[in-house]
Amino acid sequence: MALRASRALDPESRIQHRGSRFRTWGSGWIRLAVFAGVMAALGGGNGCAYLRRVPRLPTVKGPLPGTLIPSPQPFLKAAQEQRGSFRDLQAMALVSIRSPWGTFRSRQLIRLRKNPPFLRMETLGPIGPSLYVLADEKQLLLYSPFEGRLLRARPSPDQVRKLIRLPLSVPEVVNLLAGLLPPLGDGAWQVSLSYQEKRQQYWLQLSSAGDRPYQRAWMGADMALQGYQLYDADGRVTLIAHYQGSPQPGEGPKSEGGGAGASLANRYVSPRAIQVYLPREKTFLELTYQELNLNEGLPDFLFELPVPPGVEVQEME
Repeated sequence: MALRASRALDPESRIQHRGSRFRTWGSGWIRLAVFAGVMAALGGGNGCAYLRRVPRLPTVKGPLPGTLIPSPQPFLKAAQEQRGSFRDLQAMALVSIRSPWGTFRSRQLIRLRKNPPFLRMETLGPIGPSLYVLADEKQLLLYSPFEGRLLRARPSPDQVRKLIRLPLSVPEVVNLLAGLLPPLGDGAWQVSLSYQEKRQQYWLQLSSAGDRPYQRAWMGADMALQGYQLYDADGRVTLIAHYQGSPQPGEGPKSEGGGAGASLANRYVSPRAIQVYLPREKTFLELTYQELNLNEGLPDFLFELPVPPGVEVQEME
């Protein structure tokens, strides 16, 4: 279904928003949307300083020891199976951000769907949501009830970077928040695997035909994704993501038929915390999931934005 801005409020959204109004619709509102909305939902901030420098991929000469996994294919297959197991996610999240603009903290309600890719985030305030962010592969919507205006844009890479300061498409944001390795897409990739003994991690690197790095991921012996970094066309790092373990039994997540703490098929369990570093933006983000629910079949109306009559809509070209 196409994401749309509906005119009728759903029952949960019938809240009278009062208090101070933003002075401008321009840069001030967009800055709020950038930091309190989408970027807030991606985690980072405090505790990410150790991600400033990621060691170079270690080279391994000769055959790997027999106790180690000798081929990258099992890791690629596991990543594909885990993507296939994930359908949707709903969770409360504690979010913190550290950037050149300051430090921000918020509480978010996050909903994700993989196919088709949908994203909905609500920044929660004392009297209800203060900011809505909805996105699919057709459009990106940012709505502030206090300002009474809605910003709508195409979710092209340039617009996503301009509006939410993230070098990702909407499907890539969904993968990031779900703790999934980004799909490879089309192209001829050179795949290399090495083992970092001190860290007890496998490092999986994908390079283009010209031996230029495209994506590097690190995983445990159980093939669970622990983090990854992405590169631009010039071989520079654009994003570093680090995942902290899945909830322990009794803490969640709740998944289809399994109750609290149950894993989904093919070893997929959503991470408990996500840390992200954006080198170009000099921004650290941190997100900790609470009340996490997986694969519950989120209804379509959750991905429709309830906009009251009279709200001004601003189109971004």
